[in-house]
Amino acid sequence: MQNLDIPLYIMATLIGVYAVSAVFVILVKRFNLIKRSLAPYIIVASLIFMFSALSAILVVSKTLNPPENDLRYMQSYQEVDKRVNQIREDNAVFDSIYNYEFKFTKFSNEPIGVKNTHGKIDNFEHSFTIGENGFSFALNDKTGEVITDAKIAAQISRVDTNAYDQEINATFGENEYNFDNIEIKSEGRYRVTLRVLAPAASAYLIREIYAR
Repeated sequence: MQNLDIPLYIMATLIGVYAVSAVFVILVKRFNLIKRSLAPYIIVASLIFMFSALSAILVVSKTLNPPENDLRYMQSYQEVDKRVNQIREDNAVFDSIYNYEFKFTKFSNEPIGVKNTHGKIDNFEHSFTIGENGFSFALNDKTGEVITDAKIAAQISRVDTNAYDQEINATFGENEYNFDNIEIKSEGRYRVTLRVLAPAASAYLIREIYAR
């Protein structure tokens, strides 16, 4: 379940570093731009620079998106791999006991279509706006009784990196759990994940939102 995709900016940088190094080596050999005695040192220095740049880029990439974190479920990939079937079963039990609703009413409710990396359109029912946002979450049992004592952990994250993760606390009011002070600083795809521990069942509930 680990995401091994390399961001486009990293690929572009690697290609650029490799291309510059290759062109430099070719020019040195073809046109004798420097003294022959210095050429091996320049070539070695170019290779060292290329590998140093690669290492730095990969370190930055791992810092922004550590491979051990599964952004959907707020836990390690290894833990999710071991528990994925249990997570699905828990969600099914939760759905059989409770009704719930995400209410993204504090910002844009206009549907938005966004082209993905495959050239297809992904449709988002709601969207964040740049700046301060919020949402509410209603939870009831099948008889309609409001659940007031659920424990809810909420996380807002970009789908491609955890550099912008936000842990949001809930306040209960007007028969809903309210999540405020969500600061969105850049356009892109975000994921809202709730870990809901209700009296009779638990679940991970996920919604994807586009910020613009």
